[in-house]
Formats: sequence, structure tokens, C-alpha cells
Amino acid sequence: MNILLTNDDGILADGIIALSKALSQVADVYIFAPKDQKSASGHGITIGRSMTVEEMDLPPAKHAYAVGGTPADCVRLGIYFLEQSGVVIDKVVSGANHGLNLGTDTLYSGTVSAAVEGIVNKKPSIAISLGAVAPTDFTMVSKIAVMAANLPPDIHDASAALSFNIPHPPREIKGIRVTQLGRMDYKEVYTEKEAEGNLRAFVYSGKPVFDDNLLPGTDVEGYVAGYITVTPLQFDLTNYLYADKLREKFIDF
Repeated sequence: MNILLTNDDGILADGIIALSKALSQVADVYIFAPKDQKSASGHGITIGRSMTVEEMDLPPAKHAYAVGGTPADCVRLGIYFLEQSGVVIDKVVSGANHGLNLGTDTLYSGTVSAAVEGIVNKKPSIAISLGAVAPTDFTMVSKIAVMAANLPPDIHDASAALSFNIPHPPREIKGIRVTQLGRMDYKEVYTEKEAEGNLRAFVYSGKPVFDDNLLPGTDVEGYVAGYITVTPLQFDLTNYLYADKLREKFIDF
């Protein structure tokens, strides 16, 4: 099995190094990750300018490349680049992210977007996120990564990207819940900083609010209750119920 491993925290982040070591026990791992921090970059891709690709020595990965682009770029370019070298990727794994990606935060997440880009390219894909911005224990995340990578095709194919959120620091975990996306709200804080000339500059530092979003069955509720959550995601954002309403409205147009 050939795995393309990426993230949004940068190629030298502790999370991706930990996953490379774990996944290399069950697969040939090829790292294609941003050379710099790209958190909250969403599903952006680079168009109209070149992207640098620098090979690095990061064993036990078979090959590792630092990319001057976004996480989604890393998946798109990585699959193409490797196939030109005769390596066909079987699965895409993104992470382990330093921080959660619950609910509506998946829309901003470079980690999750990389996994979604995997299924856009018809590869079974996995995103893994940890509940700490400076994680120190990767035992559980490594276990989950290997388990998810070994899911057979009849359980996990390219129709869904599996987004895992794992509690951290280590504590008693009640189990794994399959969930749906919830909602993440924040106490919005924008701090104004000095800027040149007539410009104004702001730095965002919103803090999550969990208590108002504990709807049963959601990833937010499951995580707060002490579970690892896994949410199957797709790139089809169509609101089918609303589409039916529009058809009724425009039927005579």
C-alpha cells in the first residue's frame, strides 16, 4: 500500500512525523506537505504561479517533499508527481493536526481540505486531528491512523473522507463514535495592531464555545463527552431540501 501523507502544520511538525513513523509499519509512505505553516488555509489551491518542491530526508518515509503551496496543492501535485515516477497512491492521510477540526471548522481546515482533495482525486482519504495545539503524546493518534489506513475497500472507499478528532492530553477515552458535523462558535476577538500609513491591521484570536453546540449525534457533542469522533465527509455541498423548494418556485419560469 502506498500512502500520501500531508498536513497543514508544515512538513517538520511533530504530528506528521509521528504519523510517518506509525504508517511506515504498514505501508510505503510518501510525504508531500507544505514547507510552512498553512493552518486554516481551507481548500485553496495555487493557480497562475509556480510552486517549489524540495526533497527532504525524513525517514522512515520513502520520500518526502516540502511544497511551496497549500495542503490541497500537496495532494493534487503529490498524486501527479508520484504517478509520473511510477508510484500509484492508494490512500491519502492528512495530519496529525495540532488542534481540533470539529463542526463548521472543517470548512476552514487545511487538514480536512487535504483529505477532501484526496476523494476529489478518487483516493480513499483520512484526516486526523488532536485536541491540543502543542501535542506531546501521539500513541492514540498513531493507533487510529494505522487502523483507519487498514480499513478494507468495502468499508472505506473514495466516496468519503474520514475526519477523526482525538482527545488530548491522554485521558480515559470512552470509545469511538461515528458522528455528523456539528457547529463550532467562537468568542470573536480581533486585536488591532500598528500598521503603516493609513492602513489598519487586525489579528484574530477567537476562543471556542462548546456549551451551546452539544447537539446529540454531532462531532462536537461526542468529543466533549469523551469520545474519539469520526465523521464521513463528501465534497457535495448541495442543500437538497432547499433545491426542491427552488424547483417549486421556478417551475413556471
